[in-house]
Amino acid sequence: MQPGRERPWVVKLERLLACAPCACLFLLLGLPASAQNSFDVAARLVSEGDFRGALLAAREAPDALQRSQAELHVFHYAGDLDAALEAGRRGLTQDPKEPWLLEKASYVALSLGLGKPAVAWLKTLEEISPGKAPPWMMEEAEDLQATREAEAAASERARTAVLLGLSAILGCLLYGVLRPGPDGSLRKAPGSREP
Repeated sequence: MQPGRERPWVVKLERLLACAPCACLFLLLGLPASAQNSFDVAARLVSEGDFRGALLAAREAPDALQRSQAELHVFHYAGDLDAALEAGRRGLTQDPKEPWLLEKASYVALSLGLGKPAVAWLKTLEEISPGKAPPWMMEEAEDLQATREAEAAASERARTAVLLGLSAILGCLLYGVLRPGPDGSLRKAPGSREP
């Protein structure tokens, strides 16, 4: 082939290959935030300490599930565990079998001392992904749930004992006031007048 008479597709390929490193560099460094994954942007902003920006990025997620995941991450690291748990619950209503949300929502629930939802979510996680639920979390959640149930049962027993005691005292008082006198008639309350 003569010099200067190259095929047009070869020239185009050479130009494309020459620009490829620049294009890759631009794509890696220059993507606008809206084109990046909202969770990744929120996570990066959280790591930089920009929680407000992270929350704004999380709320720009294209669907409700991604929004809930990103919000849970932001709220958890910001220290607002109640809001993180609420975001997890919202996400789990969208997809009750989403493994990442099940694990993270369980962790937040444990941090708040809520064993019952943590146990339920960890059991669901174990059903859909055997071995995925961390054993220490399941043990802690079950212990916490058992402790809460024992506290509730003890509280109920104490309430019942107090009510029985008050009933016995009231019965004794009524008997003392209303018991029949020596002549068989009911005694009058002290200070009452004769008709």
